[in-house]
Order: sequence, then structure tokens, then C-alpha cells
Amino acid sequence: MAGHLLPEGSVYSFLAEHRYELFPPELFTDLFPSTRGRPSLAPEVVASVLVLHALHGLSDRAAAEAVTFDLRWKAACGLPVDGAAFHPTVLAYWRKRLAASERSEERSNSRNGYRHRDFDTRAGTLDVAIPKLRYGSYFPDSENDGCELVVRV
Repeated sequence: MAGHLLPEGSVYSFLAEHRYELFPPELFTDLFPSTRGRPSLAPEVVASVLVLHALHGLSDRAAAEAVTFDLRWKAACGLPVDGAAFHPTVLAYWRKRLAASERSEERSNSRNGYRHRDFDTRAGTLDVAIPKLRYGSYFPDSENDGCELVVRV
């Protein structure tokens, strides 16, 4: 793909490089408990689109068009250049499934609001909402934990 053409440090290049680590398939297993009726779109693709959708504040229709026509979105989501997008209602469908998602046994903590932090990129400043946890912290204990922190957030 053309991920190497994305500006270094941009959200697009970050998603292109880390979307499988950020959104592994096992995070979404409870969304589709039946083996029938699974979506044709890979979960990491939809999750990447939902991230970009929220960051840009677009409507579902505008986000679906961006996936179709914006090469940065295609590279960030791992889609081929000539690949067609999806109907805008797919985003509403996934949001509904995510909202109804059950807590997995692997998740042992609860959120208690958010801390807002500014993240400066070449594209501008992003307001990142870091969940406040009832136990522990999202902040790394050492410099080496920083990469894992990003993957967990």
C-alpha cells in the first residue's frame, strides 16, 4: 500500500502502522457471538474509520465518502486504492454493536470519566480523552512502556 507516503507522525501513518495492534480481532468477538451474520468488513478497518470519523467530526455519509476518495484514509485503514467503501449505515451498525458490547473477562478495570490531553501532530492539535481508571493508570511506569501505552489506549 502507499502508507510510506503518509506524513510521519500523522494519525494516518499511526493507524496504518498500528491498527492491528490497536484493534486485534479478539477485542470484537463479543460483538458477533454467532458464526452466522458476521460482517464482511474487518474489525480493524471499521475501528480505524470510526477513529478518523470522530477526529474529523464528519457525518457517517462524509466518512464513507472519505474512505472512498481520500487516499490517506485508505492507507490508514489498509484498503486498496481502487477498493470501494461501504454504505454509511455500516458505521451506525458498528456503533450500536459496540455500545451493546459486554465486558470481557480480560478487562479488569472500570472507567471513571476522562482526562483530556492535547496531542500535537503535523495535522494540528488533537484533544485526546484518556480514561480515568478506578485502579492503576494509563500512564507508563518507565520510558519503555510508552509503546505499550499507545497500544492499550
